[in-house]
Amino acid sequence: MPNIAKSPRKEEFEAARDFVRRTFEDWVIKSIQITFRATSESERDNKGGTPLAAFLLLSCGIDAVSGFYTGRVSKHGTGSQYKSFVRKYMPRYLPENMYEKLRCALAHNFAIDKGLALTHGQPQFHNV
Repeated sequence: MPNIAKSPRKEEFEAARDFVRRTFEDWVIKSIQITFRATSESERDNKGGTPLAAFLLLSCGIDAVSGFYTGRVSKHGTGSQYKSFVRKYMPRYLPENMYEKLRCALAHNFAIDKGLALTHGQPQFHNV
């Protein structure tokens, strides 16, 4: 039986996994962090900004990760995949609300549904 610990396939898998992880962290996570900082506060006029764009990127990130989680191979079924991911990894939130009232509202209307709040560090006010 071949030693899988040293097999070329395992090394290829680990290299691919590391590439995806680095790319996701650089392109998605860092973009969200930079956008959140840039839009949360206005340095120039000391007025509070809005992190709406950062939440839109975050929702897109959840969409992308949910595709990896479920093995998405087409653009069909994204709603059920998104909700499945939220159910598993974000259990404090209602999957239907996260998808319809946050994700779809942000992606299609660049707005959030009535009654939701975008807050940082205060999830009790999200109402999702």
